[in-house]
Amino acid sequence: MRTAVFVEAWEGEEFSNLQVCRMVTGALYRRHLEPLPFATTEAELHQVIAAVRRKALSPVLYVVNTFSAEELLKIVDGLIGDTPLLLMHRELFSYNLIHKKSLQYTTQLLKSLRPRLTVLCGYGSQTAHLVAERVAQALLEFLRDGDFGQIETLSSRLAISSGQEP
Repeated sequence: MRTAVFVEAWEGEEFSNLQVCRMVTGALYRRHLEPLPFATTEAELHQVIAAVRRKALSPVLYVVNTFSAEELLKIVDGLIGDTPLLLMHRELFSYNLIHKKSLQYTTQLLKSLRPRLTVLCGYGSQTAHLVAERVAQALLEFLRDGDFGQIETLSSRLAISSGQEP
């Protein structure tokens, strides 16, 4: 059975509206999709990967919320081989326009990752719930038919759903 593995480093009460992986897994659970392997630390990631193997599940995608997950993402990158990545990236447009620091960091982060199928999906504190629902739907379709195009089109789906042109 194919599954996605979720990684989210941020666990605090503060900024809980940025815990987009938790929102995605919640949306998938409401759609009766289980199991939903989830890790928040390196130790948990190793446990999740071992459990997935023991249960003969096939991780076909890793979904990583990059918010506060720099070190954990490097570990994920080293462990998952060629398995595709869906990176959930917090967008701070006004900050990016003024300082461009976050945008530059994301670019550097992407350059440092091993080459593999990778999709970058942005979210914000006000859009995380919408993005989570769209990601959950794309994941359901991807897990059903194995077509990575379901994941690749997330950016255009989100732009269309928010009234923007793709």
